[in-house]
Amino acid sequence: MQLKEYEQSIAILNELEAEDKFAQYLDLILYETGIAYLENNKLDEAIQNFSIIDTMKTPSQKETPGLSRLKLGELWEYQFMDFDSAAKYYNKASSSILLTEEKSYAISKTTLFRNYKRLATNIYKNERQLDYLFDREEFIKDSIDYEDYIFELKQDSARNASANIEGTQISARAESRALGLQALGIQTETMRTKPVYPKISADSLMTIVSKDKYDLGNMFFIEMNIPDSAFYYYKDVLDNYPKRPFTPNVVYALGSYYLSVNDTVSADSIFRFIYDEYQGLPVADQAARRLGILEFDVESDSSAQFYIDAEKKLNDEKYSEAIKDFYLLAEKFPESVIAPKALYSAGWVWENKLGSLDSAAAAYDTLVARYDKSLYAKDVF
Repeated sequence: MQLKEYEQSIAILNELEAEDKFAQYLDLILYETGIAYLENNKLDEAIQNFSIIDTMKTPSQKETPGLSRLKLGELWEYQFMDFDSAAKYYNKASSSILLTEEKSYAISKTTLFRNYKRLATNIYKNERQLDYLFDREEFIKDSIDYEDYIFELKQDSARNASANIEGTQISARAESRALGLQALGIQTETMRTKPVYPKISADSLMTIVSKDKYDLGNMFFIEMNIPDSAFYYYKDVLDNYPKRPFTPNVVYALGSYYLSVNDTVSADSIFRFIYDEYQGLPVADQAARRLGILEFDVESDSSAQFYIDAEKKLNDEKYSEAIKDFYLLAEKFPESVIAPKALYSAGWVWENKLGSLDSAAAAYDTLVARYDKSLYAKDVF
């Protein structure tokens, strides 16, 4: 929307809002105003309008409250990455009047953030359990804090018992607010639990924590489309919780991350590591497919065997012979899915092993000319 059109739209909507005869349409006017603000990146103003509708008393059959709650959920999720607030509004939208598709969307988001909250809470709780095992003083400190909290709670209860009606009403409002926060999964003082010393080993706890972090990384990568956060958790698991049963899968996930950010060199390096180190596991076959090795039957298709032979020569530091095989593969099997990778590999060897930049450039030029849509050509760009 052009600036002039935007200003005109806001002016018209504000005029309608001020007219008493349009009072029955106030929720719709505010919603459309919020959309206009949103389209012009006036996020604070958009939130203000949608929030007013969220708290308005509207006829039960109206969809504007549910739509506003969806917009608030998306704003808090995508613009501010405040997942607690996003969860709150998606949850409210899921029980609002909406079209079937919109309601399903709200329910799926509510489920997503419920799982996010569960994983984050479990990670915090079990990391605290590890703290207790590694330093018993931490357990003693938390236990003393808890006893102090219980004492204060009893003192408050005694004061409330003798309070007047006004005080009781205030307490009721505070309790209502605490329950509201609890419904959102937000920790409050009234929800503190007594510290419990762990009954399982540190290694078992580390496996549990690392698996939850891996799952959280996958949630960021696949469901929430926040690859940087996914990378953080994948690296955390690999660096701080090595040799777990699912470690090969975490390594593969890291390779997938590099593919998503168009770093095919790092991705291929990781997939090659998986293929070499985890033979016999399904993840090794997945890595081989990523590398293009299993696209063909090695026994019946010579292009795959050419590539395997060329890589063996490369690993044996027979660089000239490896380059020759890479070029030969690309010439004999130009339709093979491995052909772009072969030309890229030839250029890479010229550049990084033999230091011949002109020859590398020639290989890359051939790659781009023949396979400009391939991932390897894009990596050259």
